[in-house]
Amino acid sequence: MHCKHFVPEQIAGRANADALFACLLLALDDQPEQRERLTVGQVAELVPLGSGGICNPGSYHYAMIALFGGQKGRDFFLFENAELQAAFTEQANQSSRDMRFYRKHADAAITISPKYVRS
Repeated sequence: MHCKHFVPEQIAGRANADALFACLLLALDDQPEQRERLTVGQVAELVPLGSGGICNPGSYHYAMIALFGGQKGRDFFLFENAELQAAFTEQANQSSRDMRFYRKHADAAITISPKYVRS
């Protein structure tokens, strides 16, 4: 993958959440107006079901929760409300997770971690 504004090579994992983040970076590379500040809901719009080949709704919803959490060392986003990343991680780690958790926090403000932005 080639991105002018992001460094997808920094993505260490290969799970569905990591694939969604790579898709997000590619989508944002062509949309400069959305690169600086996003919301969880905007991310969901940019990487809908089917992105990264994730077509199973259950797998997709779980990947979306994991995308915003810190599970497995993920550090994709900086949250305006730092406690929210911990809440996403907690949801991802629960077997009885709320699969629509990310939709309940659609207005939460986030930015892409500087680690994934080309300087």
